[in-house]
Amino acid sequence: MEQRQSTEAIAVVRSSQVRRGSLPKHRSLELASDQLLLLTVGEGDRLRWWSTIPDPRILRAERPGPDGTLTGEVIFRPSLSFTVNIPDDEDAVELRLYHPRWSGQEFVPVLISTISIRN
Repeated sequence: MEQRQSTEAIAVVRSSQVRRGSLPKHRSLELASDQLLLLTVGEGDRLRWWSTIPDPRILRAERPGPDGTLTGEVIFRPSLSFTVNIPDDEDAVELRLYHPRWSGQEFVPVLISTISIRN
């Protein structure tokens, strides 16, 4: 049984740090409904960077039923804090978080939140 989650969220940046190093590079875009798609965009909605992360809103619960058979449930947390790493890109102006929703034929990215990353 899957609980319906809200498609909109309020995102607040609590802190920001510039670190040295590089982020993992993905060879291909493979979406899943238990992930979030992160995009940074520049002026004119130009894609600058993308990545996927496990959806931190998801909690999975399993418990035995009356006959001992395990039943699963997916619960979406209504409020949480989590950290994302994005490239330090002076041309990026916004971070967008999408939830890939399966339509039965393809994944449709549903916008959850946007965060301005311009100083």
